[in-house]
Amino acid sequence: MSGSISSCNLSFSDGEIRTILLTYGLTGVVSVFICLFAVVLVLFFKLYQKFMYRLATYQVLSALFFGTARSLQLMSYNDGEFEFHSPVYNKLCITVAFITISSSWMKLAFTMWVTVHVFVYSVWFKSMERWEKICILSSVLIGPIIGAIPIFTDSYGRAGPWCWIKNHRNPCNRSTYLEGEFQQFCVWYGPAFIVLVLASLLVLGTLLVLICRIHFKKCLNLKKDESLPLLNSLLSNYKRVLHLALPLLAYPLIFCLLIVTPLSNRLYEDVSKKSNYPLFLASAFCIPAMSCAAGIALIVHILISKYSEWRRLTTNLVRQEEVKEVSTAATTHTVLPRESELDSAGFVIIN
Repeated sequence: MSGSISSCNLSFSDGEIRTILLTYGLTGVVSVFICLFAVVLVLFFKLYQKFMYRLATYQVLSALFFGTARSLQLMSYNDGEFEFHSPVYNKLCITVAFITISSSWMKLAFTMWVTVHVFVYSVWFKSMERWEKICILSSVLIGPIIGAIPIFTDSYGRAGPWCWIKNHRNPCNRSTYLEGEFQQFCVWYGPAFIVLVLASLLVLGTLLVLICRIHFKKCLNLKKDESLPLLNSLLSNYKRVLHLALPLLAYPLIFCLLIVTPLSNRLYEDVSKKSNYPLFLASAFCIPAMSCAAGIALIVHILISKYSEWRRLTTNLVRQEEVKEVSTAATTHTVLPRESELDSAGFVIIN
């Protein structure tokens, strides 16, 4: 069978299957490098000292593991070394499929934890740092536990071009494997989509609260005797939180959108009993891209954070120069503008 990787597994040609696997594996490789770069930025700026960045880094590390699992699918690109039905290939395929499911759930769990923390911090300004160990343990353990289910039911194998939960007991006769189809949606797609919808609702709730507090004073619940400087300070803080949180809040929404394509692909395949090449090719990009998006979200978050710090630093330096100029003018008995005029000129310092 050397030189042919399609065998009796799919209605696709060898060239189509190689294109799908190459897209799947290379996108996974790209996501690994992007996630590694994000982790390097965290280490370089020593951001791991803050819980929010540690939590986001856990998510990216799980995404790195997720991308690595996708990259391993390249082993099926050329079957010259592994015969399709050989015991060695089957064991490797089962191992890769188990790692794939485990890493998928690990990344999903960390994504949910990040979303919940951003919501709690943005709405109540409270940290979930005391929950860090529970967050790590629950996210790390949930993957292997759920990933073990198809092992006990012997449901791992070739699911189309790559290794996953198979929907045909014997790929050659294309006989329907109902237990495998059931597990595809009960072990991954169904629960994952529900979790992502809940995460998306939390994201929308966070955005609505922050936008309301920025644009409508009544959302701030201020007392009547609160001063204007305090109001300005609160608005400035909420705007900063919104700008910093946007990349992290965007990721669950992107994750939810990316999972729609592979979900539609499996639904189409199970209902029509046919394999659709464009859907498989799109899925080959979207699935590893879920990992890539996590790394990009953290990188953008770090860049925005560092830009904000640089902007505040330069602003403070400018203000210090202005204070020196005012002091110099006072010593030369120059008539200074009234405070109201300074306010209108934009010199009010908002901390």
